[in-house]
This record gives sequence, C-alpha cells and structure tokens, in this order.
Amino acid sequence: MNKRVLLVEASPNSQLTQLIFGASTGQEDIERLAVVNSYVVHCIGDSQRNQFFRSGLHSEIERGYRLTVLEQDGSIRKTLTDDELVERGTVNAKVVQEFLSANELSVPDAIRSLEDAKQVATQEGKNILVQMSGPDCGPCIRLSRYLADHHELFSREYVRLHLDSRSPRRGELIEELDVKFKGVPWMVIVSGEGEIIATSDADSGNIGFPTGEKSQAHFRAMLERSSQLSPEELALLITDLNSVE
Repeated sequence: MNKRVLLVEASPNSQLTQLIFGASTGQEDIERLAVVNSYVVHCIGDSQRNQFFRSGLHSEIERGYRLTVLEQDGSIRKTLTDDELVERGTVNAKVVQEFLSANELSVPDAIRSLEDAKQVATQEGKNILVQMSGPDCGPCIRLSRYLADHHELFSREYVRLHLDSRSPRRGELIEELDVKFKGVPWMVIVSGEGEIIATSDADSGNIGFPTGEKSQAHFRAMLERSSQLSPEELALLITDLNSVE
C-alpha cells in the first residue's frame, strides 16, 4: 500500500481524535480529512503506550497528545508532541494540517511518469502496463498483490507503471490516452511510442480485478496481445488470479 502510517496517541473522545476522525463540516475539515486518508491511521490509547515504549518506538512515555508518522519500513519519520499540538488548551487544527501535509507520501505526476516509462520501454523493447488504483480500494490492493506475486514474469515483459487517484495530472493522462475510464482498478497497456494495445475495458465494462471467467478471458487476451508469455505462463497467471486474497 502506497501510504505512511499515522499513529494518533490520544483517548478515543479527545480533541485530537475528534479532529482526525471527526465529521466534515467545513472546507478546512474536508481538506484535512482528505490528507488523513493518505495515511494508514492507528489510534493509541493510554493503555497501549507502554507497548510502544517497550518496543523501542519511543524513548520515553509521555502523557498528552502525540502524532507520529512512520515510514513504510516502520522507522519514525516525524513526531509532533503535546507542546506543539496544543495552544491555550485547544488542539491547533492548522498545526495538525501542516504536519500531515508535510509528511504524507508523495505521489508521482502521471504525465511525467508515463513519459519516463515510455523511454525505458523503448530502450528495453517492452510495452508498458499501466495500473490505475485508489488508495483505499480493496480490488486495487488485490491486483497490486497479484502483480507483486508475479513480479518476475510481469517485469520481464513490461515496464510497470502504478498510478492512483491522488496522482497529479491523472485526468490529463486519461485525456491524452483518449480512453474510456470508469472505476478502479483499471489497466491499459501501451507501447513505448504511446500507442494503446489493450485496456481492461471489456464489452460489459471495466473488468477491474479479473474474478469471473469472462473477465479472466479478457485479461488473458490483453496479455497475449502485448507480451511474449508462453501458453504455460499465461495459464499459470490466469489460474493464480483465483488464489489472491
């Protein structure tokens, strides 16, 4: 998953927790919650703080509020303490917003990423498999897991490009490709020159993560049209679609 972890050290009914998880009432709330959705968020109550202290995540046990952002490898990126969060007895929403915005995982620009992928594809004589996802989309996560499980085969045949709904200029990329795009996960295979070879759009619509017989047949046809995968390799890839959790 393309997210960092946000640890919220506060009781469930505290000001900080309500600020992080509360309902959207105004534009500032909507913008803050959009940033929060860029993280995997865990709320840690007082009873759980000792565990983090014993694990070595924090060097000391503190009372009061604390926000901690973890890198994808579990290391601490940045921490915001109670003294920095609270002003005159109230959690400073602006400070929280700035902290979250400054530490969210950056998302690559869609147009620039495709241009970079086209250069590599031309050099290596491959096509490009573009995967469009959403950060909280279950079928998207399944597709990513499936492609990762078969990294050796897909990397041999394709330059892989993974974009999601947060990618800057994703809409421009879809317009540039001149394709019908409805829902995620969605895939398009293009050549190094940018020519569209296949998409995940079947006659019945976007196949998403290929689960049914017709969807899997369409996915197989996409691969057959754009790769040198052997019949045995294709059979393995289609069979393994049914075992992804």
